[in-house]
Amino acid sequence: MTATINDGLTVTTPPLTTSRAIDTAQSGPTTGTVAGPLIYNQIAINSNCKPTTDTRTMGLYMQFNSGGATEEGGVYPLFINLNHNAASDLAGDHVAIVGQTYSNVADGGGGELYGMNGVCYADTGAATPGVNGAEFDVKIMSGATVTRRSGVRVINEGNSTASGHDAAYAAMSTVAGGGFKSLLLLTTWMGQAPLQSTGAILTVEGAQTIANVLDLTNLTVTGNIINHPNAVISGAGAALFRGALTLASATPEIVLYESDAPADAKYWDFYASGGDLKLDTLNDSFTGRANRLTIARTRPTVTGSRGGNAALASLLTALSGIGLITDSTTA
Repeated sequence: MTATINDGLTVTTPPLTTSRAIDTAQSGPTTGTVAGPLIYNQIAINSNCKPTTDTRTMGLYMQFNSGGATEEGGVYPLFINLNHNAASDLAGDHVAIVGQTYSNVADGGGGELYGMNGVCYADTGAATPGVNGAEFDVKIMSGATVTRRSGVRVINEGNSTASGHDAAYAAMSTVAGGGFKSLLLLTTWMGQAPLQSTGAILTVEGAQTIANVLDLTNLTVTGNIINHPNAVISGAGAALFRGALTLASATPEIVLYESDAPADAKYWDFYASGGDLKLDTLNDSFTGRANRLTIARTRPTVTGSRGGNAALASLLTALSGIGLITDSTTA
């Protein structure tokens, strides 16, 4: 059946009933091949006008009003169920909803392009346990075979980058005072920990090269950069570790920077080399070095007679006391 409607379609159902305004069932071919794409229902709209007052333009608008003392259960103004219930060899993905925006011309009005935009708005007087822009639930049941699982997956498909900020995830705010308390929250609010005990907060798969793991150049930290019972790094750069700190390399090194010292007298360099622990001074350009202390793994032994020199005896006792030498001298 083909129906042509020139002045729009209006469907009125009996008020205060659950009668359906639209109820349709369709079946596509089950055998053979059909030239694609297969589009079972299509709405094509061309809009080039400039609306006033409310400047939004909508291809499909649904107003769903809910509430009342007797309402129960979930409310879903749009519910789409993609049911894959027969084995297939599909060379493509199963996607319940696809939002696609395409542009190949300039837009000088400052508006951006979005594939999707979810908005959740709690106005004055609202009382609700939570406000969420979007929720993505994934489930793998026992007996299923799945290679990969992602709550949200962001894939780059272009060969260029943005001239401004460019990120897989971006957090912003349009007002002051209502910023989020956490950028990423791991919580047991729903009864269980979201990560396995053998999991990681951040995992990198495959060999990759980047400049910085964290670039905090523009961030002012008033508390701690890392705050853990066993490791604390403050915003001022002070560090506390309740455990062994191991530096492993051919020449492990710690450079101390004395910021208020004169020019070419700011850097102290502790390092291990050739079995010795050394302390050198460095100039500001790291081109000049002078050794001030070398501690061998085996302490030197001082022998001979002190000849009754009390000052020498005192010096040897002091050096021996701090472990620099073995005093085997005689009076």
